[in-house]
Amino acid sequence: MSRFPRLRSPILARLLSGAAGGLLVLSAALPGPGCGGIVVVDATDGEGGAGGQGGAGSPVTSSVTSVTSTTSVTTSVTTSVTTSVTTTSITTSITTGPDAGGPVERTLYEHPLGQVAGGMNTLTFNVPADTLGFAVLAEPVGAPATFAQLGVSTLISPTNAFIISNYALPPTDWSFAWYGITVAGVPQNDAPAVMPTVAPGIWSVSLGDPTGANTPGEATVWMRRTVDGQFHGGLLDVNVFLANGVTSVPYLTETLIEAYTDYAGLQLGIVTFYPLASQWSVLESMEDMLGALEQTAAATRRPALNILAVADLAGDLEGAAGVAAGIPGQGVSHGTHGSGVVMEVFGDFFDSVIMEHEGGHLAGLFHTSEILPPGRDPLGDTAYCSDVETQFENCPDADNIMFPYGSFEKLRTPMQDRVIRGSTLYRGAWADGYQVEPPLDEPLPPPNGPAPPQPIAVLDLSGQMPTARRPRPAPSQAWAAGLSQGAAAVLSGVWCHGGPAAVDHHGVLQRAGGDDPVQLAAIGADPTAPIQVRKRALAAAGRVQPPPEVVAVLSTIAGSEGSPLQVRVGALRGLQAAGGPELAAVAQGLLRGKDPVLSEVARRVLARRP
Repeated sequence: MSRFPRLRSPILARLLSGAAGGLLVLSAALPGPGCGGIVVVDATDGEGGAGGQGGAGSPVTSSVTSVTSTTSVTTSVTTSVTTSVTTTSITTSITTGPDAGGPVERTLYEHPLGQVAGGMNTLTFNVPADTLGFAVLAEPVGAPATFAQLGVSTLISPTNAFIISNYALPPTDWSFAWYGITVAGVPQNDAPAVMPTVAPGIWSVSLGDPTGANTPGEATVWMRRTVDGQFHGGLLDVNVFLANGVTSVPYLTETLIEAYTDYAGLQLGIVTFYPLASQWSVLESMEDMLGALEQTAAATRRPALNILAVADLAGDLEGAAGVAAGIPGQGVSHGTHGSGVVMEVFGDFFDSVIMEHEGGHLAGLFHTSEILPPGRDPLGDTAYCSDVETQFENCPDADNIMFPYGSFEKLRTPMQDRVIRGSTLYRGAWADGYQVEPPLDEPLPPPNGPAPPQPIAVLDLSGQMPTARRPRPAPSQAWAAGLSQGAAAVLSGVWCHGGPAAVDHHGVLQRAGGDDPVQLAAIGADPTAPIQVRKRALAAAGRVQPPPEVVAVLSTIAGSEGSPLQVRVGALRGLQAAGGPELAAVAQGLLRGKDPVLSEVARRVLARRP
């Protein structure tokens, strides 16, 4: 029996759907009375090659060198990439912050609010005048491995301004009630009580269960403070949980540098790679995703951003390229259902966009506009598009990284940066001339449980000099020839949900004109099309009564060792949707193969056969 309750309450699944051609996508929802949109992406290089994907190309070896006045050291890292071994020499410089020789003062403080009984509970806490931001963490009894909800019903400032009311932050469609943990951040909107500075004094928060259940638990406030309540720099540590066979440490290191160099004024700090068991390389439900997030308990460095790099999001997560565990989540307590982001790895520039967009959600950023109006973010300096589904790239916010289709430019506004800087994800500097604070105390291992997995690699990237973003040529749209504009847009990104009802992404594609299985199969076989477009096209081809010649194409691509990993997965999912006798033979062959990802997908597919 599933541990995941069948929805008596609002739930939001943050889903980012891959895309190309300047678009990217976003969100989905579990069935239930309430849902909200989430994620996006953007253009890719338009290359159909294997990129950094394990099993689809040669292992990648890279060298990252920093130039700085501090002492440089060279670290040799040896790691396993699918069936081969890659040795990577990464030269980094050791520094602890904006001023490596300055004094040190903590900026992140924990203030326990204590236990709460069932029903509605109101707690108060004092916010000092030097506060840059804070986050309320509410956890029900049994956390983290629980699906009970202890939500934030209201959050009220010292000026009696309701920042959150009835579990909501208008005009977003987000519900501040989640399974196992709920996080509410300040600032997340531009109310005078939180922007540009956080109002000092006594704040109050009311906690309860929106289903009406009497859910006991406990609450904590984490405060981000500096000498003057302003931002003075910081380092973003990252824990990467890498599923077996998905990609290599060097590739993801380069992708992290692309995504998080000068991220709202933050620089990368310590990046730690952990192994993730093959069972988590394929996630087919929200229960799977929440179970995968529990694996982040192995991480010892905090605060930090946790990223789970997987191969396939399917089933209830169909069409997603990334999933954020909260808006916001948090970086101070690992192993919870709000402890990171999950992303598919495609092996090109698209991956850095997924990282950056999902990191924005975890820090507290919403979509600038939602696919289904009138949802939007609560910041006054972001543009709004009243009809995203017809205007697409003509929307005034189309260049923003938090646009629901993503953004090739990956721009942010000052208020969006302000939200990120108030989050719990990073180690901060107390004042100009101060070092960045050290990590928080390392948690003890479970008393009677198995030893946590040891890191694959630990890289200090804190000496990397900030660099300008690399220019990216507009991806080719040749693959979209003959498609309607709507179908091309859907394939490259319109897989979003921003309302109370679940969205059938493949149905949206068909209604937009993407209902020709021959045409979809041709796009999936086109090596010039972006990998995520190819994967989606092949999966969609199996859903529209494919003729024998299309089924043959799907079978050939799924079994082709020369095709990129994600494309082969898409072909196998297309065969699964078609439901013909060819599926068993292809899946059995992949199950016996050497690629751990394809074996896991094949195992899942065969297990679901009638």
